[in-house]
Amino acid sequence: MIIERARRLAMRISRRALQEDVLQLAKLLIESHPDPYSAGGGSLAFHRRIQGLLEAIPKEGSTARELLRLLRPLVASIQDGHTSIDLPASAEEQTSHLRFWLDWEVVEGQLYISGVYSPQDTPLLGARLQTLEGVPFAELIERISQVRGCDNDSHKLVHLSRAFAYPDLLTDILGYQTLPPLLHLSLLLSNDNVHEVILPLSEEAPAEMVQPASALAIPALNAAQMGWSFLDEEHKIACLRATSMRYYREAFEFSQAIGNQVLLNARLEQAIHTTMTEPLPEGIEARISAIPSATDLLCDLFSAMRQAQSTHLIVDLRHNGGGNSIFAAMLLYFLYGLDKVLTIDDGYQIPRYSPHFFQTNKKLKPEDYQEALANGGYDFSEETAWQKHQHQGWSAEELKRKYENLHSLIARMPTFAPIFEQRLWEASWTPQVLVLISADTYSAGFDLAVSLYHQGLRFLVFPRHKRLTVLSIVYGIN
Repeated sequence: MIIERARRLAMRISRRALQEDVLQLAKLLIESHPDPYSAGGGSLAFHRRIQGLLEAIPKEGSTARELLRLLRPLVASIQDGHTSIDLPASAEEQTSHLRFWLDWEVVEGQLYISGVYSPQDTPLLGARLQTLEGVPFAELIERISQVRGCDNDSHKLVHLSRAFAYPDLLTDILGYQTLPPLLHLSLLLSNDNVHEVILPLSEEAPAEMVQPASALAIPALNAAQMGWSFLDEEHKIACLRATSMRYYREAFEFSQAIGNQVLLNARLEQAIHTTMTEPLPEGIEARISAIPSATDLLCDLFSAMRQAQSTHLIVDLRHNGGGNSIFAAMLLYFLYGLDKVLTIDDGYQIPRYSPHFFQTNKKLKPEDYQEALANGGYDFSEETAWQKHQHQGWSAEELKRKYENLHSLIARMPTFAPIFEQRLWEASWTPQVLVLISADTYSAGFDLAVSLYHQGLRFLVFPRHKRLTVLSIVYGIN
């Protein structure tokens, strides 16, 4: 498989075909991205980069891998963590590929080793990265932002930590033509001694991952990458854990309702194979129905908390990379009720609609977005409503509009829609809530954390550490 991938990537493509690809990418970014220019110095700078790319392609053409190296700085110049470019991978390559076997955690501007794959490497846990192939840590942080779009300094660290699992990206960070089979790392151990490590590249992990010991068993995850459990024998402390918002049933229902086959193709097969073995259900509706439901999970959690008279709920969003943010409205509905969902101040977005948007979401119609499309595709309605709210509060008319908008979204999720429409489970149980995040809590995951924070809740960045337990923090809030 690896040999076949290398053969595909080594195929030479004509200069003309590659130049057409560059222009197609530029057109896509210009027409679809809300702001492809500002972060990179304006439209002139953007198009100068395009011209430079067109001229940089050799007359004899180049490979897809070589083109990716040229294109990455252009996409990174937008400085948007949601906008990236990579080589397409087969289904097998998505589950098995070469990597360097160390796991990292971002803590206070540093990369710490959080997982090793050999028992003799256990002393490396907690060590900080100092240099990689002789490149100082500070320089590595700057280099990642030149090849991968990052929203902020924390995001740079997150993507640097992930590069060890993506050799193509790591090759570009280091400026190599090809990545060597062995990497040389300089680490600062917990006793402040410098330790040199040689890290091999391999497809299989050398052994089971070893992590710092934990004094607490966190909830197991289902195929939707969600789960809950009680953390104490008295059932006073419950924990809701979600490491993704991409794979719960209602998210797939939403994607199907708007005709987003791209998301369904990318995620449903992975989720269904995690849920069950062959033979799989036939038909997309049957497969979606087999995916674990966030609605069912929340009903079980809140029923158990109410019965146990639980006093605290920990919402563990560590390593949650996002997905469909409607889960935030669902959780707030169960915790605080519909009025809180409608009146929470989460700011606003300025979405942009484009031909690509409607090609991706095939059941949404351009005629329903004519006002925005007449102005470059930009929809300023949320901004206008938010500014009005800041001065006048929420009017009855505005709350009605917000309800109708929310209802139109939830109606696309037939599993949760009856609960919402009949006002079942509303404000079912309202314990004290503590939110846990990590540096890579992102997008819809971070949005949920912010929504809970706006309810006046405790909001903690919580990196893994062998001397710190969730339980000690929970009892510390009293």
